Amino acid sequence: MKTHARRAAGTVVLSIALIILALAILVGAHMIYYSLATYQVSGAPGRLVATVNISKVVVPITITNPTSQATPDPFQLQLNFSPAAYSAFEAPDLSNVRFYYQGQELYAWLQSYSSSPPNRAQLATAWVKLPFSIGPHQSVTIYMAFNGSGWDQYWGEAPTLSTPYGAHDNGPYVFLAYGAFGSGFDGWTPGVFTGGFAPTPAGGGIMMVNNQGGEGTYLVAPNPLPQEPLVVDVEWGFSAPGGETPADALAISIGNAASQIPVTSVGGTDGGGTPAASGSIFAQNEFYPGWPVLALKDAVADDIVGTIPWQTWQVELAYSAFNLIPPNGNGGSWGSMAGYTIIPNSLPSSPPSVQPPQYVNMLDAGTSYNGAPIPFDVSAPQGMDLELGAGSGGATAYTYVYWALARAYPPDDVMPTAVAGAPMVPVNVTNYGPVEVHITQVVVVSNGAPTYYPYSAALFPGQSVTVYIPLSGSVGFETNNGIVWARAVR
Repeated sequence: MKTHARRAAGTVVLSIALIILALAILVGAHMIYYSLATYQVSGAPGRLVATVNISKVVVPITITNPTSQATPDPFQLQLNFSPAAYSAFEAPDLSNVRFYYQGQELYAWLQSYSSSPPNRAQLATAWVKLPFSIGPHQSVTIYMAFNGSGWDQYWGEAPTLSTPYGAHDNGPYVFLAYGAFGSGFDGWTPGVFTGGFAPTPAGGGIMMVNNQGGEGTYLVAPNPLPQEPLVVDVEWGFSAPGGETPADALAISIGNAASQIPVTSVGGTDGGGTPAASGSIFAQNEFYPGWPVLALKDAVADDIVGTIPWQTWQVELAYSAFNLIPPNGNGGSWGSMAGYTIIPNSLPSSPPSVQPPQYVNMLDAGTSYNGAPIPFDVSAPQGMDLELGAGSGGATAYTYVYWALARAYPPDDVMPTAVAGAPMVPVNVTNYGPVEVHITQVVVVSNGAPTYYPYSAALFPGQSVTVYIPLSGSVGFETNNGIVWARAVR
């Protein structure tokens, strides 16, 4: 049994992690009170009252980092769970779900669910922002609760899950950077690098190039990124009508967005008018058939770090990833990787859902002994601004950006595991006086057999102890005034 105690004037808190599935039996002449969703049992009338509040169900979720490196701080955890398992406690649209760590409410964002109504779905995916690091091979426990009163900044959902679009989207609170462009710029700053066209909301996203030659535009995220291992995910696409040759590129850069450079200036490659942030490390997704590659470039060193081929179609939807890893996560030097997945002959007819995919094509320096990707060594960027740039040259296309987000990069590209325990409810025992009461043990009943856990606490009048037990469990507090019992009843 693992316990945590905090003693202060007014409150003593005890947390016990238990897995008990058997119904417990109350014994003795204890008085049972019922009020709404609350059961009370008094073993010392007028002095102690134990209360089980079944409206405050929580689900413990144990998160384990299986790698030899600590997770970044903060860290965006991808969490899969089954709403159907908790439908008795959830709102039909899941809007009352909340996440906590040591009493602190966590920011979280619902990405998707497998069927409707959401609380009957077998699978849902959420992202939870953890404001701490998890050490190598270490575990922590967070709690999923069902006490929210609706969508808010702490719990939101992907923009396409609500009507109107983005009504409950709290992505900026959860991710390092976030933009869902189905209804506008979403706080990002547009700019023109060359030509006469400016980024324009259209086609379910932001049109960056409008099928004219010699254009270059960009979008800059609202805030600089932290210097921690991170990955940027972007969904974008292009079309070249009439069988024309498509061009030119979409660049994802991290550097100093106060000024821009042409991507062609690094390595003397194709790229048209596509810009990147100055002093940046950037991934150039080049779809011009004359040089179809994903190129990782270092603008500080004026170096093409690496390339892999890109298969170009006349119409193409693309998901692109770009990693930047500072020295503390890359063995003493800056590192970078990139990747992409393409869907030929496809563009969305409406704003697409925001769902970071698995990447099919990866540009990295190889893999380690355990299969983890190895980043290329790169220079330190001269800023941490996130910029998306697009452009055309002699050949043209319509180029769109649909959404972008930046999140912490999991160590060795391995997301920590998350295992949910049995639903639990809080039992609160309060000393209403008039004298001090000593708790000497906590008694847990399973299959009719009690188990005793040593515990020592002195409750002055007005103080309380809280214990979490499974929904069908019971707990007793052994005191100098006898045992006070409480039971969870569904």
